Amino acid sequence: MKRGINLLLVLVVFFSCSKIFAQEDDQAMMAAWMEFLTPTEFHAEMAKYSGDYSTVNTMWMGPGKESVTEKGEAKLEMILGGRYLKTAHFGSFMGTPFEGVGIDGYDNVTKEVTSVWFDNMGTGTMIMKGSWDKETGKVSLTGTTTDPLLKATANVREVVTYSGGNKVIIEMYNVYNGVEYKSMEMVAVKK
Repeated sequence: MKRGINLLLVLVVFFSCSKIFAQEDDQAMMAAWMEFLTPTEFHAEMAKYSGDYSTVNTMWMGPGKESVTEKGEAKLEMILGGRYLKTAHFGSFMGTPFEGVGIDGYDNVTKEVTSVWFDNMGTGTMIMKGSWDKETGKVSLTGTTTDPLLKATANVREVVTYSGGNKVIIEMYNVYNGVEYKSMEMVAVKK
C-alpha cells in the first residue's frame, strides 16, 4: 500500500513537472518564432527605398574590356509584411530587352543579409549572403551564380550602397581566369 502511494506521488510530481516543462518549451518556441518573424532595423532601412527609379547600368564582359552603358528603370517594393525587398529591373542589354528580379532580406537567426537574383538573360539563379554596415550603408555579399561558359557555378561578389533613401548603387564583381574584375555597376536614382 505504501509503495502504491509513493508510486502515485511520483507520477503526480512527474506529470506536474512535465506540464511545467512543456509550457516553458512552448513559451521558448513562441519567443524564438516571434524574434524570427519580426522585421528589424535593416528591414526598416530597406523600406526607405521603395519606389520607382531611373537606372544607368554599366557592364564589362571581362577584365580590361570596354564597358557598355544602358539606361533602364527599376521598381523597388517591400513584400511579405515588410520582410523582403523585391527589385524589378527593366531595360536592354546590347539591343536585347532585359528584365530581372531580385529578392533581398535579412535573416534574424543567422544575422545575414540574403539575396536571390534571376533574369531573362539565363536560367540560373544567383544566391548570395553577407552583412550590412550600418555606418556606411553598404551591404557586402558573396555567393555563386551559373557560368554558362564553364557549365558550372562561379563565385560572385556584390556591394550595394544605400544612400539617403533615394539612391542605390550596386557593384558586381566576377572572376575570370582567376582575376576578379568589376562586371557591372548600376546607379539607381528615385524618380
